[in-house]
Amino acid sequence: MAVLTGVGVPWTGIYLALLPGSIPVALLGLAINHWVRPPEPPKVSSILYMGLSFVGGLWSPPQNLPPFVPVISPWTPTRVWVEMVWAAIENY
Repeated sequence: MAVLTGVGVPWTGIYLALLPGSIPVALLGLAINHWVRPPEPPKVSSILYMGLSFVGGLWSPPQNLPPFVPVISPWTPTRVWVEMVWAAIENY
């Protein structure tokens, strides 16, 4: 990345932020797999992940989305996850 952009990327900080953030998402996947009968878990988890990604601000800042999204966004695990990565990048 540094070769392409001329800017260094704090990979260690990003990895350290992604590691604890992956735990709630993995546990959510295990819970879905436990509670939903086969063959539905992949469908349910995909729909849930897409919804959490939208509301959590993984694709665009919640302030640019409909008014209800910034209210819900701080309570989603994906929002906490993306804020940890943003903090790792901003502190670099």
